[in-house]
Amino acid sequence: MVGHKALAEAIQVRISEFPTHAHLGQYNFPSARRTSLSGNLEAPVLVFWNIRKKD
Repeated sequence: MVGHKALAEAIQVRISEFPTHAHLGQYNFPSARRTSLSGNLEAPVLVFWNIRKKD
């Protein structure tokens, strides 16, 4: 019977030999917002809810 540690090591070796994907970098999407708007949410994608116009 194989122990948990040995099994985990074997799985990690197998994954490193045959990777399923590769990270090629990070993306940064700069954005500008008006100062007359409030409620902007920090999110990985652009969202338009919770935005209010300051009076």
